Amino acid sequence: MDSVFSDGVKDMHYLQRREQTRIIAFNCLTPCDDHCFCEAAHSLDFEAGADIFITPLFIHTEAEHQYLVELFTIDGEQLTHTLIADPCDNPIELKKQAKSLRPEPFGRQFITSLEQLSETIHSQDANDIYEHYAQRCFSCGTCNLVCPTCYCFETQDDFSLDGNSGEKTRHWDACMNPGFAQVASGHNFRAESAARQRHRVRRKFAYLSQRFSEDSFCTGCGRCGRQCTTGIDIFDIVNDVCQSINTVHQEQAQPEAEK
Repeated sequence: MDSVFSDGVKDMHYLQRREQTRIIAFNCLTPCDDHCFCEAAHSLDFEAGADIFITPLFIHTEAEHQYLVELFTIDGEQLTHTLIADPCDNPIELKKQAKSLRPEPFGRQFITSLEQLSETIHSQDANDIYEHYAQRCFSCGTCNLVCPTCYCFETQDDFSLDGNSGEKTRHWDACMNPGFAQVASGHNFRAESAARQRHRVRRKFAYLSQRFSEDSFCTGCGRCGRQCTTGIDIFDIVNDVCQSINTVHQEQAQPEAEK
């Protein structure tokens, strides 16, 4: 989000709050739940931007709960100046031992690498797959609202009843809403639900990752699939698109006699 709101015309509302924000990151040793696919999305072990990084040195045991606390910034040091803890001489080794306790694979996995996945998502229309999921989509925007990397918004002018004063306010918007891509003339560039599904998936795995040089703009948290009223999961969509392409390639590779 720092990259997004610093790009082009800087968003001072965000940046001013960000300057006053301190981040304490937690290193997971077990998946949050069955919806998690953070390792596949390359967000597991993500430390960038954290002031403090905490790694548990246990997994659901009766043993004494111990944590490795790493301080990455001066702000992190200030936050912990009253913390009573033993100094650590071998943080790298302790973290390595903690990670060895993780289950393998860690959460759900894509059927292909993230790099290949991004290329596939960007290049393939996969109309049938997006249409399949669109049939049960309410276009309610819940997936956008719970996503930690969705940031689209619109502005509204709110006037007082006397007409002499007012304010311009910003409201979160959602690309899955039917009117998201509608312009002043009335034309809607993505009037169909399937087109909005495709746009959302490409934003997470192709457009934004290329623009901001990130592996993915999907963190693999699984919130969208967990909260969707009809169980639509971006993880399933992505895997289905990749599977369809793999199937086509396999068919093309078959000798003519086998066909």
